[in-house]
Amino acid sequence: MSEGSVASGMTPPTVDGDRFVSYAQNGEDVVLWRALSDIKNGRYVDVGAADPIVDSVTLPFYLRGWRGIHIEPVSSYASALRTARQEDTVIECVAGAVRVGLEAADASVLEHYERWRRFDNATSAMAFDAINRMFSRQ
Repeated sequence: MSEGSVASGMTPPTVDGDRFVSYAQNGEDVVLWRALSDIKNGRYVDVGAADPIVDSVTLPFYLRGWRGIHIEPVSSYASALRTARQEDTVIECVAGAVRVGLEAADASVLEHYERWRRFDNATSAMAFDAINRMFSRQ
């Protein structure tokens, strides 16, 4: 679980007037908000939602009255989503598992995915750190 997440005790953010605060890793929420800001009380489906605050694409929408469904196979993230987003629906399963012949909510499938996701995140972080250093002027 990320530092500063709801599960670690971070106070959930609130809307600050008309100011739009991005929580997504790469500003995806800003791009979506520019296209969808005229929709009041919209709906979303967040596949692989992870933390309800850190790197969340849907948090700014939730804070503005949108509600939706989160599909999250990692138990700690699903639990944090249920705590922080009580008006949303959280489905704890691996999206796409059935397509490849697996039981979407089977404990062994969820455990495998959780191990894979931790490795993937750590590998990505190391790769991006190396790229940042390569292009940095420092």
